[in-house]
Amino acid sequence: MVWWFFKNKEEDTYEFTNQELEIIQKLKAIYGNQYGYSKVRNIKHFKITLICPEHGDFSSSLKILTLGGGCKHCYRQKNIDRLLQSYHKL
Repeated sequence: MVWWFFKNKEEDTYEFTNQELEIIQKLKAIYGNQYGYSKVRNIKHFKITLICPEHGDFSSSLKILTLGGGCKHCYRQKNIDRLLQSYHKL
């Protein structure tokens, strides 16, 4: 419980770097408010963590995210829904 308190306190007081703010602006232009951006940190690392409101945290590369790839669970669900819709049309 104590660890959780300090972890959240640290996240609440974190100030984004200019580079992180630029990346967040680019991602918001693509996804809008679909994901949470509060865990975007240290852009130099390969993967960036975003927050899906339905499935929680997920990490992906900046390249994949800027190409429109988002939460893998949401993507799979959309494909299943499309497949079911096309099946019902038959």
